[in-house]
Amino acid sequence: KRHYKDLDVLIPEQLHAVTSDGQLTIVDYERYQTVKASPEEAISLLKDDKLHRWMKSANVELPMMALLNNYDGQVWRVNEMVQMLSNQDARHGLVREVVEFAVESHQSGIVVDFESIPDQTQANFREFVSELGSALHAVGLKLMVELPARDDAYDYKFFGKECDAIVLLNFDQHWVSSPPGPIAAQDWFVENLHQVMQQVPAQKIVVGVANFAYDWPRKDDKTWASATEFSVQEALLHAYESETDIDFDDASLNPRYSYVDENNHEHQVWMLDAITGYNQLRASERLDVQGTMLFRLGHSDTSIWRIWD
Repeated sequence: KRHYKDLDVLIPEQLHAVTSDGQLTIVDYERYQTVKASPEEAISLLKDDKLHRWMKSANVELPMMALLNNYDGQVWRVNEMVQMLSNQDARHGLVREVVEFAVESHQSGIVVDFESIPDQTQANFREFVSELGSALHAVGLKLMVELPARDDAYDYKFFGKECDAIVLLNFDQHWVSSPPGPIAAQDWFVENLHQVMQQVPAQKIVVGVANFAYDWPRKDDKTWASATEFSVQEALLHAYESETDIDFDDASLNPRYSYVDENNHEHQVWMLDAITGYNQLRASERLDVQGTMLFRLGHSDTSIWRIWD
């Protein structure tokens, strides 16, 4: 809230495609409900969420591009997404409703974030993006698609042509279900940019810069359990309360620390903070990309706003 004036565009998680018929869905996180809704009903429901209530009370207007994903508030609906993308009628129905929502709610465009797309569904996903892009461009709106870094299953060149920009999610070098390690080592981060720029012009790339922490616990059998994601502030507070020092890893330029919990289990914590944000922001700027996206609001190091420009 304190830094809304620093944002060029806000990408709120508003729209969901979690059923095989392509019906637009809204997740009400306050009432823990997932409801199918027409574009008109979706606009009415979203006007009552925390974001819009605050914007109204503070008399704030922000340019927005609604995020469309396949998350139902609890799990990623992969099977339903696959079925929807393979059904032309379902795809076309979702495109119509998304475009109507974007127009009627005065969005600048739409950002698509479909997760865990199987290789055999990539062609149908490209069809959907092409159809949605054409429909949005016909009414003067933009389309961006979030894509993971360094994943050969995705046709980066295609998405660069069809979309106004790809959002390269340039993190998760080590992820929730992997062993512990840097979330985005600086060399790895820069190499990903060089690789994608071989297929997509720099001015069609928005770089996703992460700012959060992963905490991996070691299990009794000495293997690593899945990590828990924390905000940077939570991780810093926990390090302080655990009386442990934060080490800046020389190889990755990512901060890390370890501790032992009350059950005598070792934990490793890796994070991306304002320092890594500065390094990654400047590396992106030197390559003249279209822009950068902070992932994600509410989890970032509060001091990052001093250098985010």
